[in-house]
Amino acid sequence: MARIRLEMTRLHTHTLKKIWDIAFLSRHERGPHMSNADTSRYLRIGESTVRNWLERYETTGNVEVEQKSGRKQSTTQKQDAIIQSVVAQYPTESVNQIAFKLSKKGIKISQTKFQTIGNKWQYEKRLA
Repeated sequence: MARIRLEMTRLHTHTLKKIWDIAFLSRHERGPHMSNADTSRYLRIGESTVRNWLERYETTGNVEVEQKSGRKQSTTQKQDAIIQSVVAQYPTESVNQIAFKLSKKGIKISQTKFQTIGNKWQYEKRLA
């Protein structure tokens, strides 16, 4: 759980565009080949962040977030869609009330999982 939060925080702080900017400014053949220190000052981020993302770029050739090992998602995409529609249908209901409505539809979900899904949707809305 902490690993997922850390990865989402990292992505929130450093959008995918900014990460690609790091790679372009420092290493891309058509980029200006800035030093790590210059890149960090230009993008107003830490030099260690520049180093970490460049290490990933040089190792994998990509900066996309990797799928982490660990516990698999407890709900399917179809169930997530049902959950999202119930939340949209009853925006003023409490977590417990929505969980009860979902249980009637055969979806058992914990408060923690519900909050995690809600946070993910809010995060995705901000990116859109």
